Amino acid sequence: MKNNIIVALIIVLLLGGGYALYRQRFIVSQTVQSLTIPKAVEYDLVVAPVVNDQDQPVESDKGLDETETPQDLQTGTIDPTEPVPPPQSINLAIPFTSQAPQTDWGLPYQEACEEASVLMAAAFLNAEVDLSTPVLAEQEILSFVALEETQLGAYLDTTVEETIRVANARFPSLVFTSVNNPTIDEIKTLLANGVPVIVPAAGRKLQNPFYSGVGPLYHMLVLRGYTSTSFITNDPGTRRGEQYLYTFDTIMEAMGDWNGGNPAQGAKMIIVVHKR
Repeated sequence: MKNNIIVALIIVLLLGGGYALYRQRFIVSQTVQSLTIPKAVEYDLVVAPVVNDQDQPVESDKGLDETETPQDLQTGTIDPTEPVPPPQSINLAIPFTSQAPQTDWGLPYQEACEEASVLMAAAFLNAEVDLSTPVLAEQEILSFVALEETQLGAYLDTTVEETIRVANARFPSLVFTSVNNPTIDEIKTLLANGVPVIVPAAGRKLQNPFYSGVGPLYHMLVLRGYTSTSFITNDPGTRRGEQYLYTFDTIMEAMGDWNGGNPAQGAKMIIVVHKR
């Protein structure tokens, strides 16, 4: 009888542990995958000049000329001929905030993914934006929402073009522009050059288990790097969004502009950001 009781207790413990693990499976999965994420790199280190064997500064293979807008970004296309292939992985030290910094998911924060994404990208490029505390991040989001209402007459579900217009007005030291139909390799090249990438998406196609309900119809998030299999993101749609990993295919499939409320069929576009 005693042995039977012990066996029963072991079975109960195993079942209980298995159920708890099942409930935490998404956290466990992200934790395991996060082991592949490289150390985050600050902007100044990504674009710093390299030094040759004679210790003479040479032009870096990374980084963008900060004195002018690169021709490929001006025209909304990317030159696929890159002299040096991007590294196998990179992780830009883009600061994170959720779109609800103080966990208030009512309006306007429920619809503030565009604002949070722009602010994160700008903060990485050393623009005048402070996301260091939830209170300051919330103030930044509210300020951006107010600017959208002035510039656009509304702040809900802004398209790529509308988001770019307000972002350029808010941050005159930066250039926000769009790229049409980017490939995975082209996005990798941008990230390897220290260029934050903002992705508009059909939010439900992202299938993030930490979203509330089925997730947002329309969403924006920041790509900050990549591993061998996935993009490293700052996803403002969840408090667990810092360095959240999505497979390449998930991001590329979900990518889509607002398209009048049908982002699943929206144009494949990204927003890229660099210094003037």
